[in-house]
Amino acid sequence: MGTFNIGSQNAASIVNVDGNMTVQGDIRASAAWEVHQLRTIVGRLQDETAGLPLEPARRAEVDGLLAAASAEASEAKPDKRRLAELLGTATQTLKDAGALASAGTGLVEALRAAAAVLGPVGQALIAVV
Repeated sequence: MGTFNIGSQNAASIVNVDGNMTVQGDIRASAAWEVHQLRTIVGRLQDETAGLPLEPARRAEVDGLLAAASAEASEAKPDKRRLAELLGTATQTLKDAGALASAGTGLVEALRAAAAVLGPVGQALIAVV
């Protein structure tokens, strides 16, 4: 068994076959694409909210929530429910501050992407947007 790492790509076993192959037993595979997507989306949210005009207390709250979301997304197996709660609270804070309505489409698209990757627990996030 070989292991390689190219950027965010990882594999424990690579098999190149020319012709037919017969497998005795199982072939098991998993992908970490979803985790990579979550990390990328949270980074986009941080970038998108950085330029929004917010009063200092709200800025600190949103930045803290997104920093916590970034830390959670950096885990090997992020807790989707916790991520949805953090992003939902940050979104509600932006909405309450009036910043969500004046934000660009990039923020809304990133929030919708987060909700899609988070699956059923992310649906509440869509309702806020």
